[in-house]
Amino acid sequence: LLQEIQAQNSEYRRSQRQLRKLKTVGCAARTLRNIDVYSVKPRICKIAGMVNQTSGEEITWTEVAEEGESVQPGSVLVRARPFVFAIQPQFKNKVCENCLSFHDEWKGIQLCNRCEVIGYCSEQCRLEHLPIHRVECELCVLRGRKSWPHRAWFVARAVLKCDTEGTLEREPINNHSSRAFQDLMDHYDDITNDPSVGECWYQEVSSLLGSMMPDKEAYLRIYGRLAVNSFALRVDNRGEEENVGTALYRAASIFDHNCTPNATTVFSPGGILEIKSMVSSPSMNLSDFFISYLDEAEPRLNRLAKLSKTWYFTCCCSRCSDPESEKEKHAALCQEACCGGEVHVNIETWDWDACSSCFKHLDSTAKDKYKEIYEIVRLVVDENGGECNFTDVAEFLVKQMEKVFHPLDFELMQAAMSAAQGHYSDKCWKKALYYQDIAIIGIRRHYGLYSGYVGPALQRLAECCHQTGDERACKTVQGWA
Repeated sequence: LLQEIQAQNSEYRRSQRQLRKLKTVGCAARTLRNIDVYSVKPRICKIAGMVNQTSGEEITWTEVAEEGESVQPGSVLVRARPFVFAIQPQFKNKVCENCLSFHDEWKGIQLCNRCEVIGYCSEQCRLEHLPIHRVECELCVLRGRKSWPHRAWFVARAVLKCDTEGTLEREPINNHSSRAFQDLMDHYDDITNDPSVGECWYQEVSSLLGSMMPDKEAYLRIYGRLAVNSFALRVDNRGEEENVGTALYRAASIFDHNCTPNATTVFSPGGILEIKSMVSSPSMNLSDFFISYLDEAEPRLNRLAKLSKTWYFTCCCSRCSDPESEKEKHAALCQEACCGGEVHVNIETWDWDACSSCFKHLDSTAKDKYKEIYEIVRLVVDENGGECNFTDVAEFLVKQMEKVFHPLDFELMQAAMSAAQGHYSDKCWKKALYYQDIAIIGIRRHYGLYSGYVGPALQRLAECCHQTGDERACKTVQGWA
């Protein structure tokens, strides 16, 4: 078995070298018809034929930029495949475990007829994934359980992967560097000294793996690498990125965090993750590029708390170091007739600026009204787990804020985004257009021109314009996108 794995890895690396040498997309497409590049990597075998399994269209790839080359916004810095991933239980009937395509139709996914824990979109995908699934399938049947907690399932898969393939196999970043699972920081000391972490799913994973379970220290080191370096796994669902699980990408883990990122994540069919540049650079150095580990538009104190709790570091970027940077995120609507300017406020100290348009100050009544509504909004959002995912709740919040908060206010933007997304999914185009119109103002301000949030938001706005018959606006917004 070891010799077979080594032979497969050798073939995979040889194919990767050939692929990187291809200079044009047309050449790549012609050559890939004769080279089964991913034949020994069944999880992304569907990419081998350069065909999107959802749309049936041919997939084309741009070359990954090398160190020292010039890059432009949109240039691919890293392209990575999942080292290990797990689909959330609520999506096991919708996402194929092999090609990671989304199927929302009735019986689009057939569960494994033995364990019923994971599913496939076709018999071909089931057979291709069988060598990987065989051990975990037998373990699930042996334990007599058809469902496992998402995190426990993810960690258990990583333990099995490390046991069978080791931790030293390297994934290419570019022609000059690569990364192995062993290279990732495990934060062992941070995890063992953090009482809030608890058992790290140790009991659940142990009940699944049984005698295959590693010792406690080895387990925690694997867990630490997963906890700190994982990404949300997103797949295409009718043009929208759907968060369906968790994945670890070795090559992509090379990027550090910054609350003003100059690179962004883009997911492609088959779970492929691309890190793309958001800026121009005459000579690319990967150490100069940063991504955001969280929503960079969140309030400063929220970002600091999440980064410290989840990734065990304190961000020292200019935005986190300066409390005054928050004034850009929170603004009341000037109450002077025909003004409509923004009145910035620091919610940590409740210090107010003058209106950006008429330079007048809000009276005490307007300030108290803003503060009262802000506290209501935070209470509702916190009661919903820190997010506003329910359309009716989001609409309620927008109605409370829209006459008091400026459209550039972060809280109004977030609520309007949620309301627009809910109506967009339900194809209520007029309501979706109304709320997306409100949200897009703040989205363009808070995320920057080339952020991964802005393009899809503009595309949704363009579709809403098209569906409501405003073709001129649709064409304009699509041009912005």
